[in-house]
Amino acid sequence: MQIKLIPEKDLKDFWEIQKQYLKKHTFDYVKKDYSKNTNLYIGCYHGQKLIGIAYGSVKKDMVILNGIAVKHEFWKKGIGKKLLSFFEKQAKKTGKKKISVGAANFPINVVGFYEKLGYKVVKRFKKYTIVEKEI
Repeated sequence: MQIKLIPEKDLKDFWEIQKQYLKKHTFDYVKKDYSKNTNLYIGCYHGQKLIGIAYGSVKKDMVILNGIAVKHEFWKKGIGKKLLSFFEKQAKKTGKKKISVGAANFPINVVGFYEKLGYKVVKRFKKYTIVEKEI
């Protein structure tokens, strides 16, 4: 398995994972966001196949992790942790000092995943919790 920046040619594969597991954006939205945040679009490849993604954007004083997802058949293999680690390295290159993410509370509570990796709860809502980490 290889973690690397997602090349533009793989955006359709990225979008398929993104719309299945995360927010339901249009492909045009993904292309436009990718063009602004190319260095924050991370993929995990099994051979030539994209099996996991992490992506974000720069906002004022921080980097926002917009989503992280791994295809179901590859869950529980440490891929999410590797994607997040690579994302954090890329985020640090932006010069920002913090990463923020809205972690889902339902249907799967993923706050514990982030807490194990050094993120702190900032605010809780019914459907999600905001967690942040200094980088």
